[in-house]
Amino acid sequence: MTKRFIQSSLLLSIFALATGCGSKPADKTATQTAETGTEVKKVKENRVQLGQVSGASGNVIRLPGEVEAKKDARLSSARGGFVEKIWVTEGQRVRKGQVIVTIGSREMALGVKQAKAQLASVRYEYDTAKALGDAAPKGQAIRAGHQLELAKAAVEMAELNLERSRVYATFPGVVSKVYVEAGEVTGPGLPVARLVQVDEAEVKVSMSDQNVNLLGGGADAKVYYDGDTKSAAGTLQPVPRIADENTKTFMGTVALANGTTGLNPGNMVTVEFRLKSDIGNRLFVSQDAIVMKRAGNGVFEFKENKAVWRPIDVLSIQGNQVEISGPNLSIGTAIITRGHRGLDDGDTVVDATRATKAVADDKDKEGAAS
Repeated sequence: MTKRFIQSSLLLSIFALATGCGSKPADKTATQTAETGTEVKKVKENRVQLGQVSGASGNVIRLPGEVEAKKDARLSSARGGFVEKIWVTEGQRVRKGQVIVTIGSREMALGVKQAKAQLASVRYEYDTAKALGDAAPKGQAIRAGHQLELAKAAVEMAELNLERSRVYATFPGVVSKVYVEAGEVTGPGLPVARLVQVDEAEVKVSMSDQNVNLLGGGADAKVYYDGDTKSAAGTLQPVPRIADENTKTFMGTVALANGTTGLNPGNMVTVEFRLKSDIGNRLFVSQDAIVMKRAGNGVFEFKENKAVWRPIDVLSIQGNQVEISGPNLSIGTAIITRGHRGLDDGDTVVDATRATKAVADDKDKEGAAS
């Protein structure tokens, strides 16, 4: 009964993924040469995206994670108004307190002048009433004193409005997005820019309750990135014992060591934890990596630019992660997660991420040569 329920749940999840986000591989067509009449297969490259088999082996747990900025803020104006000037560009590093945008500052500056002029007039009336002493009409000095306090408060309010007409960087970071243009009118509370702290990052890891119990808080972690060619040390923070209502998993946070470079928000990484005791071998893949065929479930291994079919058995579902068993699969095996719905065993495939990076590198070399 349990196995049938797991299979049904997996079928529904993968059906949604296949219809919603799976990209079609290129068509395979047959052509015939005019000279020989020989049928030649013309195969267009199938661009795919890759992931890895994660899991636990002996005293090691490897889980996928995503890098997030420690601070990520959408800056806005409390008052709104006419956008006068944008002082930064997207991608620019800024310091804490640096002006990002000014909104309605001219109007607010005129308000300060008006309030100060009113204060000067009221102060003159107050000083005159005080100088007259007993000769002044009864209560004039008291009323003038109250008017003076109101005028002082009006100046403070006008200066505060002027200060709030400037949107400042609340922490040092990079302006990743500017949402407004000079000359526009923006409303109160609407975002004008996004500020991301890139020098300090952390890694978010989706964890099952079993992994939370095994690791707890304070466990040492090693974060692998850039195709597992680089690594950084980190520490698992105490995990809140409140599961996500949709995935039923717990969100762990790995704090990276000071000085870690090369990790940017949005990067996908692999996080390795080491336990004191042996827990056996367990393999996990993301739900979108699994392909359901009549012959059974399986995943495509990415091996020497070929899609190699690997049959699997589904053991359990933990949020977006599926525990599996199957031959020829181990922790770290490269598998295809996107663009694989219509593939066949042995099809030629290209890692889309690496292909895009290679094109960018070639352009950089051409630019340097010229």
